[in-house]
Amino acid sequence: MRSGGVSNPPFDTLNLGRSAGDEISDVEENERLLASALSLPGGAARARLDHGRDCVAVISPGTYRGCDGLLTRSVELPLWLTVADCYPLFLAGDDCIGLAHCGWRGVRAGIVGALAGAVSVAGGNPASRLRAWIGPGIGPCCYPVRDEVAALFAPDHLRGASGARHLDLRAAIEADLTAAGVSEDGIDACGICTSCEAEMFFSYRRDGARSGRMAAVIWRRDS
Repeated sequence: MRSGGVSNPPFDTLNLGRSAGDEISDVEENERLLASALSLPGGAARARLDHGRDCVAVISPGTYRGCDGLLTRSVELPLWLTVADCYPLFLAGDDCIGLAHCGWRGVRAGIVGALAGAVSVAGGNPASRLRAWIGPGIGPCCYPVRDEVAALFAPDHLRGASGARHLDLRAAIEADLTAAGVSEDGIDACGICTSCEAEMFFSYRRDGARSGRMAAVIWRRDS
């Protein structure tokens, strides 16, 4: 969600992206507001995105560069990344959680299977016992892609005719989860298009380079 923060237009109001051009002091205040609203336990482990498939296992707060996926067995350690049309993928096993940034490049590179495999191994659970939730992202209604990008995906994940293909990236993520061994019953999705809902979400495709960013956050509670 983009509301409830202090940033001025075009980043109004809860922009959580530090590299979009917003005032850093406003972004930091927005981060504080979000952390307070979620009762986050201390500092977070953050991914510095690379639009690839690399996943990093973390045990402490900090910024981890060159990765699009984080996982941890630590309790009370939030995993944090930012999105603005790309899908956040949340994974949970019995003793391990994971979070991935899923744009078309990362999905094509195999980020979904890489994270599912890493969480499965680290937590000692078969992939069939993982639970997955796909957050909001750009829907096929608003996601035209070039023919060379469309050619990288299965026909079932495309809409429209050649020259006007639209990518259903969420369907591609769901298919990759199933291929990785995650049960269909363990997969759920938000189903909201970030580009359609301007009052709710930032969207890079809709608003351009000066779009704000939302944060995706997951952590294990100390029970």
